[in-house]
Amino acid sequence: MILHRQFVVITVVGGVFNLFINNLLTKCFVCFKICVSKLTNNGNMNLTQQECNDIISKLDKENYSFGLAMRYIRQKQGLTIRKVAKDVKKTPTYISDIERGNNKAPEKELMQQILVVLEIEGTQLQDYLYDLAAKERGKVSEDIADYIMEHEDLRVVIRMTQQQKAGKEFWTECIKRIQ
Repeated sequence: MILHRQFVVITVVGGVFNLFINNLLTKCFVCFKICVSKLTNNGNMNLTQQECNDIISKLDKENYSFGLAMRYIRQKQGLTIRKVAKDVKKTPTYISDIERGNNKAPEKELMQQILVVLEIEGTQLQDYLYDLAAKERGKVSEDIADYIMEHEDLRVVIRMTQQQKAGKEFWTECIKRIQ
């Protein structure tokens, strides 16, 4: 997906990855709606793709937990704990406890509400936070678990690559082909 000021161009490369196309198009449509919404608000998007990449690099480099990553993003967006808590209908103490690691990462519904308040829904930061939460819980990321369970072919592909011990190089090539 390439974002321009007034429109979005979606490019999908076919081939052996046809089973991913529906999900990609759905994600692109969601991103398109979010981008159009943000572009009509004073013509600015809160975080650019590069800013998201820079934040992810920093969080990865410093090995942030879910809570610390959430705090970093919240502060980067200029939001207070009280504002986030009010918008997601939780107490400031509850949000603070998540950030300090005293509460588990939130479940899917609350997580989605937090992503909206942090203004990172539809970005790589959203995926990053879902993945951090999943690692801490020892589960598959909640944003993709249902999709995986709905598609038997995808589960077969995952198991085959697991059995063949496919490494980072294999998955990097898959990602390049899908993009």
